[in-house]
Amino acid sequence: MLPTSHTKPTMEQWTVYTILQESFYLIIEQVPPYHLENEIVRQCSMLGKVLEHSQLHDHANASDLYNVFLIKLDTIASARKVKRKLDDTVFYGGQIRVYYAPERESVQDTRRKLNERQMAVHHHLNRRPTSRGSSLQNLSSETTENHDRMPTSLIGPQVYPSSQYAVPMEMKKRRRRI
Repeated sequence: MLPTSHTKPTMEQWTVYTILQESFYLIIEQVPPYHLENEIVRQCSMLGKVLEHSQLHDHANASDLYNVFLIKLDTIASARKVKRKLDDTVFYGGQIRVYYAPERESVQDTRRKLNERQMAVHHHLNRRPTSRGSSLQNLSSETTENHDRMPTSLIGPQVYPSSQYAVPMEMKKRRRRI
């Protein structure tokens, strides 16, 4: 039997959130009761702009031993950063938990969140380098210009006449002499 890896990620590390499960609002639980609201806001503002913050006295996990805070950030990206950086970290002797709170969003917040995501996807798709088909066209135009150095066919294995194209540098390093 093969030994198992001790660095295998747990299920919590593979949690996937949809855009509707993410939120501008974050609930930060299990904060020690040492009047740390300003410190929590300072930690969050280092990762994104904090629009609102308050302590939730009526939350189910609020008690004499732990405080619960609600933080509203300006963008979903900054909320993701705050959740990723602060979740399960030790904060003044207590391990804090950070959750999204989409139930606190208004209809306008949800609409803004969906528009922000649509713009991010559109930007990501337009930012990519040229598609594969156009890069093949660019490569084929290079072959017509420099047909003495480059092969005319782009299909199948290619043999380059020049030594600089013959063997990549990584392959040269791995060769052994017998």
